[in-house]
Amino acid sequence: MRESNASCREKNKFNRSRFSVFIIILVLFFWTNFNFSQENVIKEQNKLIKDFKSANKFFEKGGKQFYKKNYKKAEKNFKKCIEIFPNYSNAYFYLSKGYYYIGSFKESLDCIVKAKSSHKDFVKAVLTSKHRSLDVLKENMKELRNQSNYASTDEGRVQIRIGMNKTREKMDNWQKNYKKTVIGLNNLKADYFYFHGNIYFKLKKFQEALNEYVEAIKINPKHNKAYNNLISLLYMAKQYERASEYLELAESNKIGVNPKLKDAVNKAVNQ
Repeated sequence: MRESNASCREKNKFNRSRFSVFIIILVLFFWTNFNFSQENVIKEQNKLIKDFKSANKFFEKGGKQFYKKNYKKAEKNFKKCIEIFPNYSNAYFYLSKGYYYIGSFKESLDCIVKAKSSHKDFVKAVLTSKHRSLDVLKENMKELRNQSNYASTDEGRVQIRIGMNKTREKMDNWQKNYKKTVIGLNNLKADYFYFHGNIYFKLKKFQEALNEYVEAIKINPKHNKAYNNLISLLYMAKQYERASEYLELAESNKIGVNPKLKDAVNKAVNQ
């Protein structure tokens, strides 16, 4: 038997109602999970920044001792830095240099490998910290704008405008410094490859050293020391044509090559 029109309408109304409830539940489910996910991201970022800043204090202490050539004390602080923030690649780098300078090349090699493998996470920590400082400036600007709407005196409005101008200036400086930071982090990565090459050279692994210098130049085409060491290695290996090619590349990038090395390469190629 066919259902009556009234019965069909009631059934369709019920189905639409049930579907609407389902959609609402679905939206609430995803919204709740989205908020939960956002909260987790913020918590992770807060922990990342907190750990990074705590570790950085020990890195700075280690750096001061390192440049005084007090490598043992520097080593303790760099290791404490890594204990707090295991992916602090620059601490591994300075540990590597410290071991290198005292002739512990195996330890130096281990640390430079760790520096390179942890660099990506180190970059993330540095840039996350930078972005958080920009967020603070944006919040300050927002608060100043809100205050300007309720300022009741000319003196109050003037002070708010001064505050806004200072905040804008800080935001402009942030943009400039951020670009420099990104470039600096990229050049730091090139330094890791360059120094890795130096360690291999000390270990008489010349082909491996050569490969590292090539990578350093790929990352930073203006890495003066990498060019000089690479050209020198190629000259030693009697690969004069290849040495000449890198000499030309260095000069095209306005890199100063050791004049004696340059003359030796040119003389060998023209013989």
